[in-house]
Amino acid sequence: MILKYLGLILGIIVVFLVLYTVVGLIKTIYLKNKEVKLLTLPNDNSDRTTLYGNELFELIKVSSPATSNDESFHIIREKIKTIFPLIHNNFYREKIDQNVIYTYKNFQSDKPNVLFVSHIDNLIFNNDAIMTNNEIYGAGTFDAKALLYVICKAVEEVLDEQGKLDVNLTIVITTDDTSTKHGSEKIAKKLLKEGKFFHLVMEEGIGIVDPDYLGLKSNYALIGIGVTGEVEIRFKKPLSEKHVLLEFLQDVKNNRLFKTKINRQIIQILKQLSKDMDFKNRFYINNILLFKHKVQKSLDSGDIKVSRIVKTNVKYGLVQENEKEVYFDMKFELAPLTMPSEVLEVLAPYIEKYNLDYEIIFVNGGSRITNVDQPGYKCVVETINKIFKHLYISPFIITNIAEKRFFDSVSDCVIRFSPLYYPSNILKDNYQGKEHIQKKSLLYGVDFFKTILKEFKVEVKSALSKM
Repeated sequence: MILKYLGLILGIIVVFLVLYTVVGLIKTIYLKNKEVKLLTLPNDNSDRTTLYGNELFELIKVSSPATSNDESFHIIREKIKTIFPLIHNNFYREKIDQNVIYTYKNFQSDKPNVLFVSHIDNLIFNNDAIMTNNEIYGAGTFDAKALLYVICKAVEEVLDEQGKLDVNLTIVITTDDTSTKHGSEKIAKKLLKEGKFFHLVMEEGIGIVDPDYLGLKSNYALIGIGVTGEVEIRFKKPLSEKHVLLEFLQDVKNNRLFKTKINRQIIQILKQLSKDMDFKNRFYINNILLFKHKVQKSLDSGDIKVSRIVKTNVKYGLVQENEKEVYFDMKFELAPLTMPSEVLEVLAPYIEKYNLDYEIIFVNGGSRITNVDQPGYKCVVETINKIFKHLYISPFIITNIAEKRFFDSVSDCVIRFSPLYYPSNILKDNYQGKEHIQKKSLLYGVDFFKTILKEFKVEVKSALSKM
């Protein structure tokens, strides 16, 4: 009798697995993008492209590393005054340390409040700026003078065409994103203290990525709707025990400290992007109840390249020493829904093994997640479709932008996105310190921000604070 019941139970389990697999196969066949979308930006040798390249080159030629003196930032601000005279005439300018806030003078109580944020500092001191027929080379072309340029040029052209803006615009330019990172925080606190609220905030983000970056078939525009938490910890040993600290460093580097978490948020991102993956990975992800271990393993190994945007990233600082001790820092850019406290839980066995002293340098929680039903998000999606046309769009949570978390205090709709398209080869060069940008991408960046400025609409409530 027992064997009979066991056989029945086993049979039910087998039938369930077969049915689940069949349903999974059907889902895999139908839950895919109907076409491969590949972005092409036609070569444009128009007067606009030439003008944009020449003006941006003027900004790139000014070296502005984050630890330089104030003179370089002053020169850039003066160039902004020269290149964008209508911004100079129509905006108030206010300095917060070396950071700058530009505020549109003509406040309109019935118009939406918009904030654009960029920065002009970088890590590179030797800035050998070069311009060719098609590209511009030099520190800041990627991070992030090119973005600042297309923002300002868009504003300048709208003012020239319309004589006014249809939004109450604030532009923030910071100078310490690669050093102290305090500029954005100070400005956000100032705006909050003044009671200013924005219907749309746009900051830097990944933007448009090539298929091979995420292991997909199509180009994707990734819209950052939030930033995960981060933790930085300093590990220390007496100078006489430097070898112990080095052993610890090698040990943690050899072991994957964090496995990719398979939680609700991660599953949503994976299923959205799996529509553009090959059949095998699409099948595993859409049937994750059965293949969770397989998906986990593929994400951890990097076989599923989407892991780049859903896993905890660990960055190791340089080993340094003073008269008494040797130390180095580890920075953890957390995966979605990973709590800062989990970092110490993972590290506890290593800390105990090597008897380490440690100091928590800072802890930042994750930012607020922007609702995709917000008018600002919808406007960004519509604008991307209008300007770039042939690509797919997906929201995601950013894991590696430390300073882009402060303006949530003054807006329910903070978007991290850059309309400057960098093909994979240029992106790879940029991350290796050889920054360059295609001139033709500037035109699309300007048109993107012009469209936002002209078409963003929202019902403004009278209770909103004046800018």
